[in-house]
Amino acid sequence: MAQSLHAVKMEGVISVIGLLSGANPKDNIMETLSRLCTIRGVYVGSREQMEEMVAAMEEHDIHPVVDGQVFTLEQAKEAYEYMVSPLYRTTGMNSTDRL
Repeated sequence: MAQSLHAVKMEGVISVIGLLSGANPKDNIMETLSRLCTIRGVYVGSREQMEEMVAAMEEHDIHPVVDGQVFTLEQAKEAYEYMVSPLYRTTGMNSTDRL
């Protein structure tokens, strides 16, 4: 948490997923005030819920849709442009296609 608080820009947002061990809430509150930032907790579900989801996906033969386009880190701008372009939405696999 200390590293995130040090790195966040003024009025930025830190999303926390899961529990923090060894966190000192008093220090975190003071650092949050000095950075004028927001710390937001994100709930992603329990392990049991994840196992139930995986079982349902296996039972119903559900597979993720994966676009074959790959970008390097240096092409990050092009990757974001691709994601918002009509080309991205039309080149994906149909829901009946399998990997």
